[in-house]
Amino acid sequence: MYEERDEIRLSLEALWNAGLGYDRGQVIPWSIIEQATGMTYQSNELKYIVGKFVKRLLKDREIAVRGERGTGIRLLTASEQVRCPGRRERAGRQLFRGAKEVVAVDGASLSDHDRRMQHEQIKALKAERSKVRAGLKSVVGHSVAVERRPMPT
Repeated sequence: MYEERDEIRLSLEALWNAGLGYDRGQVIPWSIIEQATGMTYQSNELKYIVGKFVKRLLKDREIAVRGERGTGIRLLTASEQVRCPGRRERAGRQLFRGAKEVVAVDGASLSDHDRRMQHEQIKALKAERSKVRAGLKSVVGHSVAVERRPMPT
C-alpha cells in the first residue's frame, strides 16, 4: 500500500468538512468542491478525491450519491437510495456482456468438455441476470428501464 500525499489527505479532509453542511436531498455544487480542495473540475486528483469522499460518505454517514451533470454531487434521500437502481442495472448489463462473450466462441472449435462448460456458463449467467431483474422489480415495484434484449443462447 502506498502512502497518500499530504495535499490529497488535506484536500479530502477539507471536502469532508465542507460536505458536513449538506444533508440528504441536497446538491454539493462543484464550485464548493473546487473551493474546498483547491483543485479544478478537470483535474485527475479531484476525481480521485471525490471518489474517496463518496466512499467515505457511504461508510460514515450511510448516504449514497449521484452526479448531477454540470451541477455537483447529489446526496440521495433514503427513499431515492433504496429505489435508485443505478449499480444494480449495471450488474444486469455486465451479465449480458459476459454471456455475449461466452456465446461468441465458435462451438465447433471446442472440445466436448469445453462445449458443456460454455453451455453451463450461459445457463448460470441467465439465472443470475433473472435474479438481478427480480430484485429490481421487488425494490422498485415495477419493471425498470433495463436492457430488454433476450440473453444469447
